[in-house]
Amino acid sequence: MQDKSKIILLTILGVGIIVFNSCKNNNQKEESYYRYYSTSSDRIISYKNPNIVHYKDNLYFIGDTIYIGVPLVEDVLKNNKIFSERKGICLINPAEYNLSIDTSSYRFIIEELIASDINHVIAFPKGKYKLPFIEILKLNPDRLSLIDNSKTYIKDDSLVYCIPTNTYIKVNPGEFHTIYNENVEYGKYENIIYYLDTPIDTLK
Repeated sequence: MQDKSKIILLTILGVGIIVFNSCKNNNQKEESYYRYYSTSSDRIISYKNPNIVHYKDNLYFIGDTIYIGVPLVEDVLKNNKIFSERKGICLINPAEYNLSIDTSSYRFIIEELIASDINHVIAFPKGKYKLPFIEILKLNPDRLSLIDNSKTYIKDDSLVYCIPTNTYIKVNPGEFHTIYNENVEYGKYENIIYYLDTPIDTLK
């Protein structure tokens, strides 16, 4: 009877381990990494370095060198329709942008779109041709705030930045807010309505 109980217990534990490992394998998809061939080229090549370590958010280390990981997306044709698919992560050395990252204060403001550390606000625009790159914004990280839940606008005390278009809107940030109509977020400044960064209507 005792041996039978042991067999049952071992069977249960064995099934549990198999289920756990299966879930682990399904949830931890191995990421593919890429890099630019050179700083003067748009050519992106596979990065096979086995020592890539994910630190947090979109920061990675290879040895003592820190990298910013930006999603690499490409258009694919399926059933006569074009879809955008994530291919992997493009690792960009911030030193190439004369950018020094403070890892202790670095965090996502908007996942995969906007991050900040104690000194900088950094954007990861999708770009017209989907080439991954980073841009240091002219925004003060100490004064930074989201204007809307749709992740369209962000501001500090001197500038409003439109995230989808990667542009600044020349308005007083303190008087700029948003209105929501028919599932679309619009900006509003004084009597002017904006769609993204473009004035589209003047209220009477």
